[in-house]
Amino acid sequence: MAGSMRWLCGRGLILMFDLVHGKTCLHYAAFYGHLDCLQAILSATLSTSVAHSWEFARFVNIRDKNGATQLHLAARQGWPGCVHMLLDSGALVCASSRGYGFPGIISLHFAVRGGSLDCVRELLAWGADRLHRDSSRTRSTDIRSRRIPYMVALRHKHAACAALLNPSAPDPLIWPSPLKFITELNPEAKALLERALMETNKEREKTILKAIVYSLPSPLHSEAAASDIMYEVNCFPLNL
Repeated sequence: MAGSMRWLCGRGLILMFDLVHGKTCLHYAAFYGHLDCLQAILSATLSTSVAHSWEFARFVNIRDKNGATQLHLAARQGWPGCVHMLLDSGALVCASSRGYGFPGIISLHFAVRGGSLDCVRELLAWGADRLHRDSSRTRSTDIRSRRIPYMVALRHKHAACAALLNPSAPDPLIWPSPLKFITELNPEAKALLERALMETNKEREKTILKAIVYSLPSPLHSEAAASDIMYEVNCFPLNL
């Protein structure tokens, strides 16, 4: 698979679009969790005219026909390695979707919906906003009816994800990617720092997860609950 990607990249076909779904090869690699293909595409993009004509940051944040970025797809499918690689390549951690029936969903919503604790960890470590609300189309104008990732975790009964995303839980350490000294680190030092940060956050998690007192809320007979049914049906039609 990676060999095929290199063949496409070598012939300048890296920007080929699936016109039906509006996806690039990077979307497909992220969706199916092909880390080697993702690496090949990203490396080729940096060394071709794409970086100049499209700008690399734009390429790794292209939205498909339904408004999903590559990071959204990787998070939804539960591929933490792909999530990490995309974030390290400039994917916007809080980029919101523009489709699926409920615009405003960020990668953290996608990861939580799929119950991927490892993806949640990665996204939080890169600064994902636990308090980001989607744009649920309820009749209510009350912003509290819009879902934060914690509410999505409760809805899908992902107890560990809910514990980490609880607004009252301590904040995780965040990877300081915008700082200049980080960009100047050699790969070995950078990897060492990243591992140290993740291990520190895991120690924090142990305390949080030990204290889980998890009880699902009773069914809500409200417009917000009815809207959640539509959220299930419309938000994630991710068949490619």
